[in-house]
Amino acid sequence: MASEGRDLVHKHSQYVQLVDVDPDFVRSIPEDERDQARSVKLLAIDVSEGEFDPAETLTVAGGWYGLLVEGMVNFSARIGDHVALRVLGPAAVVPALEVPRSGTGAHAQWSMAVPGRLAVLGEDFLHAARRWPSLFTNLLVRIHEQTEQLVTQLALCQLPRVEDRLLAMLWLLSESWGKVTSAGTVVPLHFTHEALGAMVGARRSTVTLALGKLTEGGAIVERDSGWLLVEPPPQQHEQLVPSEPPRLLDLSPTGWAASEDMPAGSRDEKEALFAVIARMRAEHRRSLQELQERLDRSQVIRDRAVEIRSRLLRERELGSPFGRLKRQ
Repeated sequence: MASEGRDLVHKHSQYVQLVDVDPDFVRSIPEDERDQARSVKLLAIDVSEGEFDPAETLTVAGGWYGLLVEGMVNFSARIGDHVALRVLGPAAVVPALEVPRSGTGAHAQWSMAVPGRLAVLGEDFLHAARRWPSLFTNLLVRIHEQTEQLVTQLALCQLPRVEDRLLAMLWLLSESWGKVTSAGTVVPLHFTHEALGAMVGARRSTVTLALGKLTEGGAIVERDSGWLLVEPPPQQHEQLVPSEPPRLLDLSPTGWAASEDMPAGSRDEKEALFAVIARMRAEHRRSLQELQERLDRSQVIRDRAVEIRSRLLRERELGSPFGRLKRQ
């Protein structure tokens, strides 16, 4: 069934040259072989605007990664009412490998901001990489670059001032889309204030105020063609205070827990202790659920009380002489 889907994809798809997707892939190949490497072609898939599943889209075409040829890919993660957004641009690597879902309850979603195209990294790329291993090395470098950009975005979200976060975020986006002009760096992108907030960890209303301050201060100019960046990104002038690095605790079993010749009584006590811990965990989860249910009921009661109070105030106002005059 999968092979039939793959044959159908190949039949209705086009091919693109790897060098046209990202010239960096062939620059590390010996000069006398670059012309042959430039002829490497990859299957290209057109992806419609809106939500899509990279694993499903690329796997059907026999790929395990995709390179963004055209368009812009948004990757968002939602936890409760909070959304984090990451934007991927030209030649970005889109994974088709499914990974276990996080236990945090985050809901991840991939989407195309505009109709786009993905070049499939599958057997064609693997065949070429067998001859030129540097192709695979360059793919790993590209993935590492995206990881660095993600870490940078995580770091800029820690800046105290939202204005600094937004300015740094726009400069980070300029690394993929920026065009240097005599007036400044142009980033030909449009984002809603809500989307910008999802990228820097701020509310929409806060983003609106911060953009106003940046515009008034001359740091950026918002135009129909995108953003004009005039002021450089915020610099770190203060000396960082060293903090204790994270440490991995030693969780190796103790001699008592690892002992195989443990007395029968001690083994029974150990199992009983584990049973008590499991029961306490279950009771804790149950208590949390009951507490949440009580909070939900309390919220319903508060909302009802506000509604009744508002209705009584309206009835009292309408029943007063002044209320009757207003109706007349």
